[in-house]
Amino acid sequence: MSHLDYAPAEQGPLPTRQGFAAALAQRGFGRALELYKALHESHPAFKLTEEEINQWGYQLLAADADTSKAIAIFRLGTITYPDSANLHDSLGEAYETAKSKASALASYSRSLELNPGNVHAAARIAALSSRP
Repeated sequence: MSHLDYAPAEQGPLPTRQGFAAALAQRGFGRALELYKALHESHPAFKLTEEEINQWGYQLLAADADTSKAIAIFRLGTITYPDSANLHDSLGEAYETAKSKASALASYSRSLELNPGNVHAAARIAALSSRP
């Protein structure tokens, strides 16, 4: 019979997106990356998927006039998943909603680099570039 190593189960409640959201509401969405890294470090099983981050960002964009919250979540997504054309495109939309033209153009451009077939990003770059 071979020797089996085991790790004890984590004690207490495991982190959830709702718990992470509550921490951000308390400490500030501007600390999203810092808090996510700390949470993931202490609980490696905690991980937000690309899809979860994207949906959450859009929920914040639709529900809250403070676009900085959605921007923080989409930025977390683009750092966590740097090769996601979709998250860069979504971040571009959040920046555009916040009327941050230069940042929107940069995000859309990055999305288009990652996915040259991204019609949405190409159209938004054209539209933003034609505006004064």
